[in-house]
Order: sequence, then C-alpha cells, then structure tokens
Amino acid sequence: MTVNWGFLGAGFVASRGLAPAVHASRGANLYTVASRDEQRSATLEPERVHTTYDDLLAD
Repeated sequence: MTVNWGFLGAGFVASRGLAPAVHASRGANLYTVASRDEQRSATLEPERVHTTYDDLLAD
C-alpha cells in the first residue's frame, strides 16, 4: 500500500526534511505540492504542482 502525500508549502521544512523522507520511503509518494512559487514546488519532484492551497485540497 502506498500513501500519497500533499504538502502545503515548499519551504525549508518541506525541502530539507519532509520531501527527502517521503522520496526515501518505499510506502510513500509525494503526489502534490502547493505554494505561491510553482518552480519551488516543482523542485520537490511531486507528481502534481498546485498554485493555491484550495486547489490542492480539492485534488
């Protein structure tokens, strides 16, 4: 079973702690990230990028 993760924000904690842990885990997938900076979100290598938190929550 795989757990899909969605991050609200792509700042220091997400980029230095959470994303590396999710990518290293066999049972986790970084499905989506939402932040005001689309390029910053994309650097975390999610499947999808959203520009608003509401869009992520609707997904």
